[in-house]
Amino acid sequence: MGKVISIISQKGGVGKTTTAVNLGASLAALKQNTLILGHDPQCGVGVSFGIDIKSNGTGLYNFYLGEIPLFAARKNTQMEKLHIIPCNVKSSEEELSLL
Repeated sequence: MGKVISIISQKGGVGKTTTAVNLGASLAALKQNTLILGHDPQCGVGVSFGIDIKSNGTGLYNFYLGEIPLFAARKNTQMEKLHIIPCNVKSSEEELSLL
């Protein structure tokens, strides 16, 4: 059975994305299937893996709007066992529409 690890804080700039990316990569290197969900509207998880989600593709925003199933937002990374589902909010208006 899978495990869920949450890295959360209300404060910005404390290393949440860095921790998630490094932990995910470490688990994938140990041959563990790993999925990182990036909820940061700055798309830090996607950027960390070289994915320009703002101009290319779907993400959590599309899932939350009911446009796609969650697995359709999954992106591959350079690591075989590591996948991400990045945030793809393009504007503050889109972010507010989720409230």
